Amino acid sequence: MNSSNRRSYQRDYHAKQQRYRTDRTYRRRQLEAMLERHQELRLAALKHYSEGLMRCRWCGIPDVRVLCLDHIADDGKTHRQEVGTGTAFLRAIAKAGYPPILQVLCFNCNYLKHLGASTTQPVNWYTVEAPEEVSDTAFLLDHLLSSGEASFP
Repeated sequence: MNSSNRRSYQRDYHAKQQRYRTDRTYRRRQLEAMLERHQELRLAALKHYSEGLMRCRWCGIPDVRVLCLDHIADDGKTHRQEVGTGTAFLRAIAKAGYPPILQVLCFNCNYLKHLGASTTQPVNWYTVEAPEEVSDTAFLLDHLLSSGEASFP
């Protein structure tokens, strides 16, 4: 490619890139495609790690909106630092053949695990009773103070 052809190519290329950066329709289509690809990767990972059931391993809740991937050995921070987060994380585990280091938990069970709970017994969130006529903040504060999980100076 001679220099005049290269300049022409670069001029056309930059004009096209400028149009793509400023064209809202193009950006919207691009973002929709990225979100769709992320959801496909997420659903494939959830399906694999839940053995096709798409349920929480602890409580069995089938709502895909609240399911998440949990590192069984609690080494998620180091794993995410190695492979990245979000779509990059999902691509990396798919590329690695879905290594057996993850499990599917709902957000509630994942948080319980974070607090130190370990259970193989199913948790039934529909039978957990909230205290009547008590504000959520008062209940949470009382629970944290009585359990020793919170301390104030």
